[in-house]
Amino acid sequence: MSVTNIFLFRDIIKVKIGIGEPSGITSPSDGQVAVEGNITYTYDLSSTNWDISVQTNQIYVNGLTTTPTNLSFSSGEIWKNGINEGTSTTVVDTDIVRLKITNPTLNSIQNYSFVADGTNLEFNVELNDPQTSNFAVEVAKTMSNNDDMEKLSQSAKTVFGNISAGNNSFEDDFTEVKENLSKYIAENITEILSKPESYASLFR
Repeated sequence: MSVTNIFLFRDIIKVKIGIGEPSGITSPSDGQVAVEGNITYTYDLSSTNWDISVQTNQIYVNGLTTTPTNLSFSSGEIWKNGINEGTSTTVVDTDIVRLKITNPTLNSIQNYSFVADGTNLEFNVELNDPQTSNFAVEVAKTMSNNDDMEKLSQSAKTVFGNISAGNNSFEDDFTEVKENLSKYIAENITEILSKPESYASLFR
């Protein structure tokens, strides 16, 4: 199988007020760690800032045509089977791999490249704070407000239906639901913040 179809590290898109620091911590200590989803925050007392680390989805390696296969990622760390391998390693079938990036630029799309068996591949990281990224100024809508919530609800039902039926397509369906929900929140963040009770069903 082509490495392009094996190492499918998805784009990371997060929208959160105060994306530069974790929620609910007012007096952090040096080295304190907080985890929110695939974002890890580590407090640096010397700079009084939180260092941000972001991890990709994990890949279960299977179907390699070259074994072992060389993997390199100069912009961050390669984690293989739970161990930090640095910027380069080799992988074989059954290895579990993910990539880790530290302190990506906020409110900006950051493109990251890695090389698998001599093939250049890439993914994007985008961490956005709606209060500082101009989401509220002008947004090019790609979804209409009238029936978005119903479409998201139906998509979620499809995912759970495929899981119950043992249909392997549920992973792609789930990814699509997450992407559409992230897009919907980004495009309607101002209204959601002003009327959170109207959108409670999205977060149940």
